[in-house]
Amino acid sequence: MTWLPADPNSQSTTDFDCGSEWYEREINNTVQEGKWALNPDVGAFEFFLNGKTVGYAFVVDKRYPYPDWVSTREEYVRVIYTAGINKRYRGKPDPYPGSDETLAEVMFRVIEELPREVIRKDKVVGCVVGLFLQVYVENHHARRFYEKIKFTQDIPRGETSSAKHPQPTISLRKDLP
Repeated sequence: MTWLPADPNSQSTTDFDCGSEWYEREINNTVQEGKWALNPDVGAFEFFLNGKTVGYAFVVDKRYPYPDWVSTREEYVRVIYTAGINKRYRGKPDPYPGSDETLAEVMFRVIEELPREVIRKDKVVGCVVGLFLQVYVENHHARRFYEKIKFTQDIPRGETSSAKHPQPTISLRKDLP
C-alpha cells in the first residue's frame, strides 16, 4: 500500500464510500467536503492499493493532557480526527509478501510512523508521544479494531458528547515507543 497527501479536488474524494451507517456517512462527508484542506495544520493522507483508494486519514498534532485527561502535564499527541477505510477494503489482508496485517492496520501503522517532530513556523516545538482519537460508542466495529491495534480507553474522560457531536464518544489513546 502507498500513500500521498490527500487532494480535496481529486475524483477519489468525491467517490469515497466507507459505508451507509450514520457515523460512516459522517466520515464520507468529511472526505468529500474537503474543508480539511483549509487548515494548514491538518495532515491529510490518502492510501492506495494498485492505484485504488483504500482510505483516508486526517491528523493534527496538538498539545493535550498527558498521559490522560486528568493530568496537568501536556504533551504533543497526534489527534486522528477522522479516518476511514473504503468499505470494499474493510478486513482485507495486505497483499505485501510476508505481511500479516489488514489494509486498515497498515494505514494506522503508517500514521504511527509519520515523523514525530512538531514544526511550527519552521521551528521544531516538540515531539509527538502518542496517538489520540474519539470513536462513537455505537461504532462497535471500529472500537474492536482500535483495541486490536492497542489503543486503550482514556478512562478518566469516559463517554462524552457535545452540541456539535451529540452522539456519545469515547476517547482512546496509544503511547508511541
